[in-house]
Amino acid sequence: NLVFAAEKLDVFIRINLTQDDEAEFDQLYSGIIERDLHKSLKAVNIAHVFVPECSRTDVDLESLHYQTYVEIERRERAKAKALGVPMKAFFPFTRVEGCTATCKSSTSIGPDGLLYKCVEDVGLADRAYGTVFDGSDVKLDNLFPWLKYDWFKYEMCKECLILPTCAGGCAHKRLFQSDELQNENFCYWHLRGDLENKLREYALDNIH
Repeated sequence: NLVFAAEKLDVFIRINLTQDDEAEFDQLYSGIIERDLHKSLKAVNIAHVFVPECSRTDVDLESLHYQTYVEIERRERAKAKALGVPMKAFFPFTRVEGCTATCKSSTSIGPDGLLYKCVEDVGLADRAYGTVFDGSDVKLDNLFPWLKYDWFKYEMCKECLILPTCAGGCAHKRLFQSDELQNENFCYWHLRGDLENKLREYALDNIH
């Protein structure tokens, strides 16, 4: 029960945005308010998603163009804030080691005990680098690409002021989908878009 959990834990609701259904957003906000969940909920996060490299489902999905995502996210942030529903802040923060996949001390564990660096690979046994069981070998070919991932190898990123925030974009897409995606799709803040307005919003909400 989210209402009970939110009283004890930091609870976020993530919406993976693949299509624009304004009525469903309105229904979500109504449900949150009816249950008084907006008083204890940490935040709602409207996330842009790519079509996964290796889909685990038969559902045919297409990613929204980043500009469409920005327009929807901007509209829904304004509506949610007016209703008192907390929305996740997008103010930049510095990343020391990138994401969990490139962080030396992080790992993802599959239900069968296989170890992966990136959660996107869970279920793809040939991408695992080891297991949780004693005596298993470490597949260095599946581990080293993540540990030696270089933020500075991409020319478009080297001089960017946002590099300490985005860490060069999604490492998984760089490693496995680089030939399939437009270059702009790697850039976290280019994808998020509307950065100027988010900074202005943060300033208005937090600086007095």
